[in-house]
Amino acid sequence: MNTTLAKVISGIMALFILSYVGYQVYQYFYSPYKTETVFETVIADSEDVQGVMMRDEQVLGEKKTGVVSCYYANGSKVAKNSEIAKIYQKEQDVISQYQIKQIDKELQMLKSCQEQVSAGSTQTDALDKQVNEKHLQLLAAVDTNSLEGLEDIKYSLMTSLNKRQIVIGKEKDFSARINTLNQEKNSLQKGISSNPKAVTTPVSGYFVDEVDGFESTAVLKDGETLSVKKVQDLISQPVQRDDQVIGKILLTHEWTFAAVIDSDDALKYRKGAVVSLDFSTLPEADVEATVQNVITEKGNDKSVVLFGGSMMNEGLSTLRVDKAKVSFKNNRGLKVTKDALHIVNGEKGVYRVLGGEMRFKKVDVIYETEDYILSAQHADDSDYLQLYDDVVVKGKDLYDKKPVK
Repeated sequence: MNTTLAKVISGIMALFILSYVGYQVYQYFYSPYKTETVFETVIADSEDVQGVMMRDEQVLGEKKTGVVSCYYANGSKVAKNSEIAKIYQKEQDVISQYQIKQIDKELQMLKSCQEQVSAGSTQTDALDKQVNEKHLQLLAAVDTNSLEGLEDIKYSLMTSLNKRQIVIGKEKDFSARINTLNQEKNSLQKGISSNPKAVTTPVSGYFVDEVDGFESTAVLKDGETLSVKKVQDLISQPVQRDDQVIGKILLTHEWTFAAVIDSDDALKYRKGAVVSLDFSTLPEADVEATVQNVITEKGNDKSVVLFGGSMMNEGLSTLRVDKAKVSFKNNRGLKVTKDALHIVNGEKGVYRVLGGEMRFKKVDVIYETEDYILSAQHADDSDYLQLYDDVVVKGKDLYDKKPVK
């Protein structure tokens, strides 16, 4: 073998050895998988929507044939066959009846004061304390512009003051005042032109003294078959009040607020998630509701979210079409990029890498966007993803218990 050939063969062999060694080194240090470490994240989000309130309602058949005096505020719970109003012939009859009601309250209060004081169960110190407490409650109600319960506070304060008058000897009794009130009551009763007609409820529920024309078009059962167009049509539907109808009964405290959203935001609304609704026309800032369903339509850039709630009060009982700010509860969980998600045997999860082995770990999605999800933490369950796990976000041929370098 000549020297030139030997040099060529030696060069080829050296190149082969270098290539082999380089490949082995590459294989040893190179990983075909890209991983990310999982950290805890808190997501607070809100969105403005417009929607329509859906309820089960029954319009009262009684018509207004005179002047109606209702006994209940809107949203008040009433039993079946309850007397909710009376119809008078003249407005003066209504005024007289209201004055009689106020007189009855004062009579009851004065008689109660006399009976309790004569029984010897009242002390001056206790009365002074009651007067101070009710005075502070009255001032607080005025400062906060809160009229609810104001009349009860007033009568309670008057009761304590009148008892104190008898205890300290400034008044012997209230016989003179009681006689005067009875005379006024008799005079008012004689002035009422005729016996009023009573209005009773055919069913139990929550009373509302108006109708708006949505009673047959925005009912709870329609939530199962709603479309985006149907909700948009309801939102644009004009209110049609009937002043001849006394009112209606909401058959249940349950309601559904159907709101239109951008389809790009649909992933935010996970079925079963709890949110707060801040309606633009109501004083309540945080009405709790649950996402009942999300309705999406292929090719439509709008979707519908159904929020279900069970709170009932005066404002909610009459609310129909309104704007609301949806505030998601602060979601705290493990943030995982969607590149790491896989579905194995119908279970959503990720592949965690630890100690040279790949393991499939389940995730519990509590919040989702186009790019990532938040998984609820299950610290005591090793089948679930854990804080600080390294998860595979890029790689091929992934499976449980696969050895990795």
